[in-house]
Parts: sequence; C-alpha cells; structure tokens
Amino acid sequence: LYDVAYTTYTINATFVENDDHYGSTSNTVTLNVNKVPTNLTLTLDESSIFVGADGVVRVVLNQTINATVVVKVNGKDYTVGLVDGTGNLTLANLANGTYRINATYAGDNKFIGNSSNTVTLTVEKIATDINVSASPIFVGQTAVIKVNMTPEITATVQVEVGGKTYDVAVVNGKGSLNVTGLLNRTYDVNVTFAGDAKYVAANNTTQLKVNKVVDYRIDVTPTNITVGQNETITVILPADVNSTNLLVVYL
Repeated sequence: LYDVAYTTYTINATFVENDDHYGSTSNTVTLNVNKVPTNLTLTLDESSIFVGADGVVRVVLNQTINATVVVKVNGKDYTVGLVDGTGNLTLANLANGTYRINATYAGDNKFIGNSSNTVTLTVEKIATDINVSASPIFVGQTAVIKVNMTPEITATVQVEVGGKTYDVAVVNGKGSLNVTGLLNRTYDVNVTFAGDAKYVAANNTTQLKVNKVVDYRIDVTPTNITVGQNETITVILPADVNSTNLLVVYL
C-alpha cells in the first residue's frame, strides 16, 4: 500500500479452497492510518524594541511543507504563509506596550494541527534628550530661553520662570521663549516635557541671572547764580529709576 490516506481501513483476506489439502478460510484486520505529528515554534529577532521599529516574528514548522498558519498578536490575527515549513511576520507601527504572540497550524489531510509556544514582545518609548539654556541679562532686558530636544520631536513643553509657567512650542527639537519684566535676582528655569506616544517624559533645569544695570548716565544741570539766590539743580535719570534713592551732595 502506498500513499494511504488518513482513515481507518478494514482489510479482509479470503482463501478459496482449490485442492485436496486446505479448505476455504478468511480473516479480517483493521489498519489505522494516522496523520503525521507536527511541532510549531515561534521566535523573535528581538524581544524588546522601541516605538517606530519593526518587530519580526519567525515561524517554523518541523515539516518541510507549504502551508499557512494564523499568528495571533494580542488578539489580532495575521495569516502567514510557510514555504518549506518556515515563514516570517513583520509587525510595524506598534504602540508602546507588551504584546503576547502565538500561532496555530490547522493541519491538513496528512499533518496534525498544532499550536506554538507564546513569545512576548515589548515595545518601549524612546528616551528624550531635553536641555534648557539662558544667557545672563541686565534688568530691563528681554531674557531669551532656549529649549533643545531630540530633533524628531514636535510638541509643546512647559517652561517655568519665577513661579510663572509658559507653554513653548517645540518644532523639530527646538523652541524659545522671551521673558520681560524680570527683577535683579537669579531665577531657576525649569522645562518639562510630558511625553507622548513615542517619547518618554523628561525635564531639565538651568539658572538665569538678571544683573543690575551699571552702565547708565546721570545728567546733572546746575545754573549760575549770585550769592543769596536759590539754586535749582536738574538731575536726569533713567525713567525707571526710583528717585527717592537719589542723593545730591554739595561740595
């Protein structure tokens, strides 16, 4: 018997009497033809990837046949064709999270169906580079605060200066903020990125020093008088100077 199909066969043999020695007789036996066992295995090229990278699942059946299997990824089904018992599934655009993956081979008229092992793929967010800088200024000048991040990031960050928080747009990793009305002191400047679907939350801090103005002009204009007359001296200061702190000394 060659290429016997999967089933149960009843085989009967009969001898018909044809001489003087043996009488007629028969016998019946049962032949069970079983399907060939299979083993289905899954492996991952990498068990941990970052958001934006592809996950690759390798499928191997221990029989060199062409077939299809169903790969289940967190409940979603993908059909994978096997050639000579092997096939691949590439998973793209995966969000941050953990994915459980297994596969099922339904079998056919020759091979027994089977289920694979379960593998776990972890998709992680990408670490965020974030820096903030601010050059020293003098009172009355505008402070320019610069934010530099991972170049691919376009988002909104929060910058806190002197207890006030500003929303700053970052485009392709760069953003800036102009701040006015700062007093003479050293300010902590904090930048915070809340994170998104691809990048991890991050923050950083720098200091902004606001110095007193030292290079300014005072104009003093006296008038010529004679003895006994009152003198009026005109003093011109910058407009934002508190004149109650002015001291005029007569020599």
